[in-house]
Amino acid sequence: MMPPEMQIPIKSIHLEFVLSKGEFFEGQRIFCSSLVGFFLMLEGALLFFLHVEWFIGSFVAAFGFYLLLKRLVLWPWKMSREFKKYPDHDAVRTFEIDENGVSARTSLGSGTLLWARLSKFAETERAFFLLAPPRFLHTIPKRAVPPELLGFLTNLLSQKLTRVR
Repeated sequence: MMPPEMQIPIKSIHLEFVLSKGEFFEGQRIFCSSLVGFFLMLEGALLFFLHVEWFIGSFVAAFGFYLLLKRLVLWPWKMSREFKKYPDHDAVRTFEIDENGVSARTSLGSGTLLWARLSKFAETERAFFLLAPPRFLHTIPKRAVPPELLGFLTNLLSQKLTRVR
């Protein structure tokens, strides 16, 4: 039997919120991995210890180190700058989510994405993250979702999109 919050015949969910810097960062972190750099560093070390030409092993390890450094040091700095560049980063965002897709409105404009345009979603304790390739991400903080609609929204996203986490 489905929980009561999933049985409510809801036409759409209306949400309004101001996105915080932490919520913005969390979404970016989910879809940006540092595993490639780590594995390249391991592969470079393995090549070095197997006495494969030192230049190749050193190059692979150095490239892996660069990717890891880029992700762990340069990436947070870049994301912080990117967040500050948004002219409306502290303005209210309005979302309408229904069976057809997601409509978003900010002070700069509005648009609707059909579910077919979105590819996957992730859920954390604090938010939902909807991904539309190649690099378009909607962040929906759970604090903006009424508690009685949280189960319904989770169920809707699970039906329409592939869950990543």
